[in-house]
Amino acid sequence: MTYIFNDIENFTDENYFQMISSVPEERAEKSMRCKLMIDKKISLIAFLLLIYGIKKEYGVDDISDFSTKEWGKPYLKSKKFSFNLSHSRSGVMCSIYNNEVGCDIEPIALEVLDARWIFSQNEIDMIGNNKNYFTKLWTLKEAYSKCMCFGLTKDLNHIDFSKYIHKEKFEIMGKRFLSKYKDNFYYSVCVDSVQEDIQKECFLKSEDIIKMKKRI
Repeated sequence: MTYIFNDIENFTDENYFQMISSVPEERAEKSMRCKLMIDKKISLIAFLLLIYGIKKEYGVDDISDFSTKEWGKPYLKSKKFSFNLSHSRSGVMCSIYNNEVGCDIEPIALEVLDARWIFSQNEIDMIGNNKNYFTKLWTLKEAYSKCMCFGLTKDLNHIDFSKYIHKEKFEIMGKRFLSKYKDNFYYSVCVDSVQEDIQKECFLKSEDIIKMKKRI
């Protein structure tokens, strides 16, 4: 399941300080270390989405055993499910699945960048100056690379998503993908299995985040 928060403009400073006292001290300190208030909020909301999702789907309350895999991907050592977090100034998302998962959320790019180590020649030809195509393909590559636990540190131009540019769901390389547009941003999910269905996303607003205080 994927949980998405795209209501940052309505999550006030008062809401932030109301909720920050509800999370573990280590996580609160990580959020507070961010210089800008919007980044403090995004860091907190990402953690709250994780708490909300794993409690709803697995009934898990204890998430104290955080660790990181190679390339820094977080996981819970005592749990058999996988999760991934992504955030931008447009929104925050958390994907939780039984199999390894990666996700990415991005606002429509302000410009098309030269990223030949990421895009295949077919993708480059398709993108041209199209910012929507660029952003969608970028989120797909990011989701895939996070699912594989290496991030955008390796060349990905041998992988070609060009023929899936108009599809919201598809399968390739033994993985299932979801990629959608909403409210001026794109988001993508990659699950490392064709046996596990990609479920419908759950969108949350500020009032949903505030209600979590009673559940933590």
